[in-house]
Amino acid sequence: MANCGSSVLFAGSIRADKGVQYLPEVATRLQGVACVELAVGIVPSGLLAQLTSAANLHLVGDGRSYLPDRAFFEALSRASVMVAPYSDVTTSGTVMMAATMAVPVVAFESEGLARVPGRVHTVRTGNVQGLADECAQVIRRPSPLGAETLAAYDESAGAAWKEVARFDKE
Repeated sequence: MANCGSSVLFAGSIRADKGVQYLPEVATRLQGVACVELAVGIVPSGLLAQLTSAANLHLVGDGRSYLPDRAFFEALSRASVMVAPYSDVTTSGTVMMAATMAVPVVAFESEGLARVPGRVHTVRTGNVQGLADECAQVIRRPSPLGAETLAAYDESAGAAWKEVARFDKE
């Protein structure tokens, strides 16, 4: 990855319902602010050039094989924010992983993602400009974890998980 300073991570399948078609535009709108990294594993033939059309949009891995866990973990560890432009989601394992690592998430509005503990910022579904703007704002804002002790964060995250569990039983 080129040295871009901040990193916006997309992780997931190369599918329209995951919002992969919005990523080149998000990257273009974040030019000069951050690189967008795609942690996606296998990229269908012919789609790689389209996905990496923006100068600041980079593929994690080679695109020809599944992404090793270590490569995904490293990409998530260096991410300033995860972008999740999903159109139809009940919840997301990658968003949950980001939340457990205190990586903020910017996503389209979704009832399923609203229940994820952590810093999930939402914009109106389909608003790509809003998605990019919110990613930039999250990057520029200091993380509340700097002011919050780990013990307090653990307590608030535990309470949020209890709320998720309670909601799932209803």
